[in-house]
Amino acid sequence: MGRTCGTGKGAKALTRRVCAALSALAVMAAGAGGARADTAYGCGDLLTSSLVPSVEGADGTFFRVDPDLMSYHWIGAQSMTLLGQLSDRLAEHGTQLIYVPVPTKALAMLGHLPAIAADLGFDAEIAASVYVEMLDRLDRAGVRAIDARTVLRMAEETGHMPFFGTDPRLTPAGTEALGRAIAAELRQLGVSDADGAAGFRVQSRGEVDLPSPLRTKLQTHCLSDLPPVRLPVLETTRGVVAASATLDGAVAQPPVVIVGSEIAVDPALALSGFASAYARVETAGIMVPGEDRHEDAFGAISSYMSSAAFDIDPPKVLVWVNPVWLHLDRRGSRPLLELIALAGRRCVTDLSTSPIDGGGLTASLTGDLPRGVSHAALLLDSGGPAIGRVEFRFTSADGETRRRIVERHPDQEPTARVAMPLAGMWPEGAMRIDILGDVPLTARPRLSLCEEI
Repeated sequence: MGRTCGTGKGAKALTRRVCAALSALAVMAAGAGGARADTAYGCGDLLTSSLVPSVEGADGTFFRVDPDLMSYHWIGAQSMTLLGQLSDRLAEHGTQLIYVPVPTKALAMLGHLPAIAADLGFDAEIAASVYVEMLDRLDRAGVRAIDARTVLRMAEETGHMPFFGTDPRLTPAGTEALGRAIAAELRQLGVSDADGAAGFRVQSRGEVDLPSPLRTKLQTHCLSDLPPVRLPVLETTRGVVAASATLDGAVAQPPVVIVGSEIAVDPALALSGFASAYARVETAGIMVPGEDRHEDAFGAISSYMSSAAFDIDPPKVLVWVNPVWLHLDRRGSRPLLELIALAGRRCVTDLSTSPIDGGGLTASLTGDLPRGVSHAALLLDSGGPAIGRVEFRFTSADGETRRRIVERHPDQEPTARVAMPLAGMWPEGAMRIDILGDVPLTARPRLSLCEEI
């Protein structure tokens, strides 16, 4: 008690860092309104913002305290193991997974960081070492990955902005650099047209300003207009025909599919187009808007892998572009286990079902579920209606119940298929299951057992 911030001989580095951060907070709080003249856009109270605590860097570049200035974005041991299993299951059926961890804006744009970033705890060396260690662990888990940090750092070092200054998304310069790196991986895998016969091009015409919730929030703290999220209108063509993507199983699918959040896979940024142009192979992008704001890493990939398109015609290569701050561990093991079940194609035992009140269905599990079901799952196919939310109610022989809920991302395109991992059931298994969805399960529902996912 009674200790004060100081820089004397006995002061530790961490103490000095915390004191500097506290001093920075005190300055920002005390200077509310009066500090506006010290910034390029007359911004004040950014650090203490109730909307999005941020700092202003060089050239109109703004960094969110969380997640941009967080040095430690990690994949937990369980998720890393499951990611390796997902890669293995996909490979068993001819699909190569490529995982692309997108770094934070701070880690990619070190040259634009303000000095206060260090006072707030951001350590570029620690952040870089955590990222590199994550790549090493992915490699040890058998997951092919791309070093997006190095790719985007090179873009900044050559005078290009890899991220928008007032938005968390990559710029076209960033997606072009990333698309070139993806194309290099595709060429190593032999998934490309070396002769260029495919003729893919990314063409630009005019300009467009993208809506940006982040810029809108930042603007409330600034007197001058912030730089817009402006970019050329980009269109990928093959000859004169625009390339497109669909979840419809009746439409022939491209050999390469890129899934991810709007941070990199927003169609306006043309990531799949750049990959197509550099690899000379057709590439489609599947994106869910708002994933970054909802902190959901699985919206796009679960939508795609549960679709008829993936089930009928899986791609040769599935590229999962995921920002490091959308942590795979946030929702436990269920999302990755669902993807493994969908990838494994081992759901071959159909269970007999009966309708129940509320448009749901019930099934007796006696004799159907193997003992020790920790590596099994159930696959529900509604038979038509897209499912946004579904509740599984398991009942044991003693009458105990357990509820499991699958709820899709609010903005993702729902599909008719949902997989429910059975880990965590009673040792003797469940006797009955009741299933209720946000749509009636009365068309042609199918409930299958997936063994050894």
